[in-house]
Amino acid sequence: MKKGTLRTVICIILATVKMEINCASSLMESNGTAAEDVDGKMLQSLGRKLNKPMLTLLGMAIRNLEYRHPCDDWTQWSDCGAVKEGYIATRKRTRTCEINPPSLQQGNRTTETDVSICEGFCPQDYNVTANGFCIKLYVSPKTFDDAEKQCQNDSGRMINIDSELKHRDVKNVLQGFCCYVFVDGRRKDSSSPWMTQNNSQKKYFKWASGEPNSNLLCTQMHPSNTYWYDQSCTATLSFLCEIVK
Repeated sequence: MKKGTLRTVICIILATVKMEINCASSLMESNGTAAEDVDGKMLQSLGRKLNKPMLTLLGMAIRNLEYRHPCDDWTQWSDCGAVKEGYIATRKRTRTCEINPPSLQQGNRTTETDVSICEGFCPQDYNVTANGFCIKLYVSPKTFDDAEKQCQNDSGRMINIDSELKHRDVKNVLQGFCCYVFVDGRRKDSSSPWMTQNNSQKKYFKWASGEPNSNLLCTQMHPSNTYWYDQSCTATLSFLCEIVK
């Protein structure tokens, strides 16, 4: 309950029961507390001090309302049960809440669950990997910039391999393929850090021994050993796109 609203409710109730104190002035005179800082605890204390049972009872009631269900923040939504586009499923989030007000015994907590409908995000012509990544291999070669544009046209991006888990899934997608492919990872010059398309610095690498070993500024991946090599951004290669949630 907002403090302004709470103060108004207090004044209305006090006037209704014809209590012989002025709402705001009495609260301030009693202990120097501004009216906007009044809460249930203050009213309860003031009622006892002035020997006003109705005021004490009102303070207890408002205090219980103020602390009716204090809750932690919601957790992040769980993954959607549907991955493929056109399918729906559910996802959920939880939070923990107190179930008792301050006037009662503390420590009782309960878990609330919120469930919502979600839709799959992976287009039908993309592969859903074993670990839920949505990936497509484009065989027709393009430059790095043109490959990025193609991925963006799919509402995705060039694949950012940022973990061993995703690296293993990409290896399975490329199994039996013949040629180098572009993957996300670019730098401005040979002394600059490798960055992703969203301009964050890359932290996971799978460079082959001795790589990168030249002034080339883009990243390619060999399908057989799945290690990375630097490559010219104007070279034309096959490439991998991904759709992210």
